[in-house]
Amino acid sequence: MKAFSHVLLAFGGLLIAAGGAWAITLESVPLVAGDTSVARVASWTASPPGIPLSITAQNLLLVDCETVLKAPDALGMRYLDQAVRDRVPATCMSIARGITETSVTSGYGWLVAAMAAAQMGDVETMNQALRRSRAVAPSEGWIAADRLILADIHYDSLDAETRKVYEDDMQLLVQTRGAADIARRYASHPQFRERITAVVETMPAAVQRRFVNLVGAALRASR
Repeated sequence: MKAFSHVLLAFGGLLIAAGGAWAITLESVPLVAGDTSVARVASWTASPPGIPLSITAQNLLLVDCETVLKAPDALGMRYLDQAVRDRVPATCMSIARGITETSVTSGYGWLVAAMAAAQMGDVETMNQALRRSRAVAPSEGWIAADRLILADIHYDSLDAETRKVYEDDMQLLVQTRGAADIARRYASHPQFRERITAVVETMPAAVQRRFVNLVGAALRASR
């Protein structure tokens, strides 16, 4: 009986060790697949990574995907075979979907899903993912800032619900430290001005004055 108990303990120990090794492998995925975001994502197009257990490791995967999705024509991307480049959006979509299934409140995961969908030409999924990102992360400024830029780039493809998300993100950012970024975008993207003006005009006078001052500084700096 004692011998059987020892066998069970030994077997249990092996299971725990194996589980620990599996978890370590998943957590290290973002660190061992290459030296750059491009190299890592390129490797994932051939061998998709498992989804890590921790939010930190999940976000490392998302950062790499966001980096390459934001700059599809970056020099590093140009060196990749076209077939690999073509698989990047779908690969990042799969990663983002895996993360949002594991961590349903990952506003960042939904944002990256929206970015991938935009590159894939899937307007419906892009709109849905932008709304989900806002729903689970309404007040995280760093996510809202990237969400706003993506929505602004694809503004003509936004449905009515997602345009409301766009306006809500703009209102959030104009009242926070993100206001300076919005002012710089106002200065550098003329097509953005009418939309931001329409939103800011609905806000309190103090917010409007502060934003006008930031815009003035951004316009001077751009000359």
